[in-house]
Amino acid sequence: MKSLDQYRMKKAYTYVCSVKGEENIESKYSSLAKKLPSMVVQNGLLATLSFLKSKEKGEDATHKLLSQLIEYLSNLLKTENTYDAVISKLYSIDVTDYIHISNEIITFSIWLKRITEGELENEK
Repeated sequence: MKSLDQYRMKKAYTYVCSVKGEENIESKYSSLAKKLPSMVVQNGLLATLSFLKSKEKGEDATHKLLSQLIEYLSNLLKTENTYDAVISKLYSIDVTDYIHISNEIITFSIWLKRITEGELENEK
């Protein structure tokens, strides 16, 4: 049986490797991934998702990161893999569950940051 940390690490590694070698988005993705944990802590999960959504138009790296977060959240929340479905679910859950999901995303985003630093930064 795999631990939750192993699951987080595997998902983060898969997500980061999906942008590895894509020169047009790798740098911006790396920058966003490194800022993600503090964005969620300082602004909250919903505000962070809304911010990324507002910046994704014309930004392949932002779109990629937001899509990955939505996929991860849709698995946690057991809902469709769409922005609207995830946001609706986050608005409708009770505060205890929201805090739990927010903490999970913070922990996951730390893995994303670590792997980004290791996988994308070493190639420069």
